[in-house]
Amino acid sequence: MPGYTGAKGSVTHQRVTLPFVDAATNNVIIREDGTLAGVDFTPINSQIASIQNQINSIEEDITSLDTSIGVVEDAVENLPPGHVVQVFNHKTTTRASANVDGSAPGWDKGGSFTTFSFTPHYSTSKLLLTSTTINVQQSSNVGDSPWLCAVYDTTLIGSMLSYPGHVHWQSNLDLTFVSFNHLFDSWGIDTKTIDIRFGSWSTETIKCNAPSTSTYDYVPTQYHEQCFTVMEISQ
Repeated sequence: MPGYTGAKGSVTHQRVTLPFVDAATNNVIIREDGTLAGVDFTPINSQIASIQNQINSIEEDITSLDTSIGVVEDAVENLPPGHVVQVFNHKTTTRASANVDGSAPGWDKGGSFTTFSFTPHYSTSKLLLTSTTINVQQSSNVGDSPWLCAVYDTTLIGSMLSYPGHVHWQSNLDLTFVSFNHLFDSWGIDTKTIDIRFGSWSTETIKCNAPSTSTYDYVPTQYHEQCFTVMEISQ
């Protein structure tokens, strides 16, 4: 019943002399050394030893792995200057055209040709942006100086305006062929979008990676491929 406490009983202790023998069968139950007769602990002890050996082996493997990881981390964190950390490549077959407002190259100027994301491994490294050769041209003789630039966030990575001048082309149309080979500081270790933009110094329509006229444009779009590569270099 709840709350009931039974009466205390008395405990009787008896000293046993070893070996302890079953009086009825005269068989030894407990040997003089205190071990139980008829019970073989050898297999159990063997299994315990085997398990302990496996545990020791795992602990050694973990220690070795920790050492290897430490060596790799140390090697990565202490790359010699000029060592290539990673290489990223972006391809596009975009054939762009945009109405631009005559601004100088900038993060929000002109039209966007293509974008891609990149994540540096280190904030102390240098990033090298390279590309294939790209044409930037005007559709009609309105202004001058077509350009191409690369930006991330509000930062200008590099810009190019290396055109030969309108006097070299039919109807005084401006045209330039440019490619990137620009080295700049890593922005950190977060992911950012690099934007390749094109424009000119006048309010007009500018094309990028596009033909001057569609009359003789027999090559399908998939073959108008341009490539942009970012190489991260340790410092």
